[in-house]
Amino acid sequence: MGHVFSIQCGDALTGRCWDCVAGQALYVCQLEDNLQELETARDKLRELSNDVMRMVISEETPQTVQLDRVGGWLSRVDATITEVNSLLNRATRERQKLCLAGCCSKNCMSTCMFGKSVSRSLKHVVGLMSEGEFKEVVIRAPAVQLQANLEALRTARRELWASKQDVTRKVDLEEGQQKKALQQVLLWLSMAEAMITEAEELERDGPQQVQKLLAGDISNYMFVGRVAKKLEDLIALKAKGDFKEVVEMTLPEPVVVRNINPTVGTETTLDEAWSFITGDQVGIFGIYGMGGVGKTTLLTQINNRFATISNNFDVLIWAVVSKDLKLEKIQEQIWKKIGFLDEKWEKKSLREKADDIFHALSRKKFVLLLDDIWQRVDLEEIGVPLPTRQNRCKIVFTTRSYRVGRQMEAEKMIKVEPLDWEEAWALFQKKVGILILILFLWLKMLLKSVEGCQSLSLPLVEPWPVKVQRKNGSMLLRYLEALPQAYQAWRMRYFKTWRLRYL
Repeated sequence: MGHVFSIQCGDALTGRCWDCVAGQALYVCQLEDNLQELETARDKLRELSNDVMRMVISEETPQTVQLDRVGGWLSRVDATITEVNSLLNRATRERQKLCLAGCCSKNCMSTCMFGKSVSRSLKHVVGLMSEGEFKEVVIRAPAVQLQANLEALRTARRELWASKQDVTRKVDLEEGQQKKALQQVLLWLSMAEAMITEAEELERDGPQQVQKLLAGDISNYMFVGRVAKKLEDLIALKAKGDFKEVVEMTLPEPVVVRNINPTVGTETTLDEAWSFITGDQVGIFGIYGMGGVGKTTLLTQINNRFATISNNFDVLIWAVVSKDLKLEKIQEQIWKKIGFLDEKWEKKSLREKADDIFHALSRKKFVLLLDDIWQRVDLEEIGVPLPTRQNRCKIVFTTRSYRVGRQMEAEKMIKVEPLDWEEAWALFQKKVGILILILFLWLKMLLKSVEGCQSLSLPLVEPWPVKVQRKNGSMLLRYLEALPQAYQAWRMRYFKTWRLRYL
């Protein structure tokens, strides 16, 4: 009986050991080592937790709050240490179940489950220790942090504004004759202006957001991030504003050559006007005379001479005023030449446009040609700087009235006289050609009428649209037939009108 029992006990022990080996015997074999490592890791984790708590206590103030991740870690550490202590308390009972030098257990299932718990806790403790290396454990309270960032933002905004003013003054000093601001400088100034405006808006809304945070309302916590981001952008943009060069050399603006018919008798007047432009004594001068006498033609000749003769002016501007005076229309013609005409500029007020024009022209040596003035034009209201001996700019205008010229404060007035008889006859011959010799007797009456119109150059040029091919006899005959009708059309178009105006 005893032998049978011994064999049965041996078989039962062998079966249990086989189950452990075939199952999770590793947890049983390593249980003793894992328990020792777990106890050591628990002690180290407790020490690390105490260090973090001391850091929190030393750094936490009424203006700061503990980081959420620090608080969460401390809570997990407390729960883990409690769990580990519970496992270590069970360790004595579980050790008593071990047999075969600790490689087997009298209750294999219980010991394996305990070994698994020990191994899992050990890994968890090691993981918590790696998470506990905090560089900072507290941060400023949101309201305090926002208040500090708003103050830093205000300082950075003022510094950026001062840098912007410095760059603007430098551009104003260096920009001038054949020099203009670099595109990167203009872009930086534009970005600085926009960022200063955005910072001012944040500063204006800041106090209200601080009060909300103090009351515990964190619904608009993103505002704190916006302020911090804008502060970084301001500092970065200010660093980019340290320009070694703000202007570059440029070629003069090209002159737009205007179409003009050949003329006679204007060379002397043109030379006189050009002497005023190239000289330093006259800044504003006018060209006056009766309608159709050639004032616009003379102004066009002045414009075109800039394209053929070297000069030191930065820009030449042509603007038509007309009888129906509209200052906005004049501003638009000027701005097309010196600025960028877009929808944004068109929406500006008269004063704002004038400021833009003045700012642009005050840095240039310009010539402004104003055609067909009927009444005084307020140059200051348009934004045009007055010529001085320092800026050496020029303003030239045409008008029918000497009185209007004086109202414009012109320093010189040039009168355009009608052509004398010889010049009128030369122009007439040039336009009509050899037919004068054939029709001499009949044209006496026509020339008498021309003399009555004071020898104006305009009607001598325009009434003869028919061009004669002198070598074509049939063409000549057709022209002779059309001549009386052309003469009548001319009389109806010009003579009656001038008789009403001037006779």
